[in-house]
Amino acid sequence: METTHPSPAEIAKAIIKSFDSLPERLRAKNTKGDGAWTVQLKDDIGTLGEKHGWAVCAGGFKDRFDGGWLYDLVWYRNNEKGHLVEVYLVLESEWGNNTHIKYDFEKLHLAKSALKVMVFQTRSWKIEKLFEFLVEGIRAWPKQSTDETYLLIAYNIDTGNFDIRQFDGCGLSSKSSQ
Repeated sequence: METTHPSPAEIAKAIIKSFDSLPERLRAKNTKGDGAWTVQLKDDIGTLGEKHGWAVCAGGFKDRFDGGWLYDLVWYRNNEKGHLVEVYLVLESEWGNNTHIKYDFEKLHLAKSALKVMVFQTRSWKIEKLFEFLVEGIRAWPKQSTDETYLLIAYNIDTGNFDIRQFDGCGLSSKSSQ
């Protein structure tokens, strides 16, 4: 079976679509709590990775994905001898305060991956400043590559929806709000 590997922009679009429906899906199941949201978003993104032929690491999915490894979720592939040859996507999620968000976000810089995803929550009055701070962090990183796409996905506690910013290589390429 031939495996297709879409571009980071195509995968980012699929991830954004998944997050567009996430609040409604979880509310329909009466799912509450940060842990439940984390499990669902890792399940969604992990499933998407499998669909496109990637091996997936994500803690909390015994017998489904490989165990957690370095990041909250990783898409990767090994060669025929079992050696790691590519990491395509890394994801961090942090539902805590801005300091915790900053530290988890900065781990994304270290990954040699095409797609870097940061999921966090904040209030309406803080959201734009936090997005600006994270984009400044991308621009400040001296080893930034034009091959990298960052997805900054903020759960807005006040609206109950996600606001998303996509940063491709050297600039903010899109803004998505529900």
